Amino acid sequence: QELGKGYGQRNSYAASLSGQGENGRAIRVLIDLLEYYPGDEVTLNNLAGIYIELEDWEKALGLLDGLVESGADRFGIWINLATVQRALGNLPEARRAIDRAVALSPDQSLGQLTRAEICMLQGDTPAARESGLRVCELEPRNAQAFLMVAEASVKLGLTAEACAAFEQVNRLNKRFLPSRVSAASLYISVGRLADAERLIREAEEIDPSQARVIQIRSRIQQAKRGAR
Repeated sequence: QELGKGYGQRNSYAASLSGQGENGRAIRVLIDLLEYYPGDEVTLNNLAGIYIELEDWEKALGLLDGLVESGADRFGIWINLATVQRALGNLPEARRAIDRAVALSPDQSLGQLTRAEICMLQGDTPAARESGLRVCELEPRNAQAFLMVAEASVKLGLTAEACAAFEQVNRLNKRFLPSRVSAASLYISVGRLADAERLIREAEEIDPSQARVIQIRSRIQQAKRGAR
């Protein structure tokens, strides 16, 4: 039954099997397909993707390096390579791969967000913020992107921009504690105690026993006493 399917059907079938956790069968389908289409870029990249799911980084890397050496230049190949190199701790190689992926498809949110994460790991905060902002433009309801922008803005000392991004995360995720605590802390640092109070109340509704929530509440009380 599996061998009877055509090229596109078998690649889709393998993806479906992998999605159901049947990675062994998915691998067999793709390996069989490569007998008919040896060196096919799409099938080899799909196979690498399954090895990534299995966290078999070395097998995935072997396939992806072979594709790049053969001259393959596809977004999906480069982003898979970036994922593997990042998992192996090879950040310069991961950065080169994700930069190429983004150059090929600058309007792909997944590529930009992956680039932001890798740049943050490298300590290239301006580049991380740049990619995060691009995702916010492409997907205005992507809370992860706004959180990335907020965290990068904090590192860059852009307090107002960080607070605005944290507030957007709060609007998008009504039960997310870290963004409320972080924004409240920033508001205290610039003397916006009413905003800090508003957010810490929301945080207390989520988890009043959380250590940072208690700490921020104490800081607000101290700041209020100091303002009298």
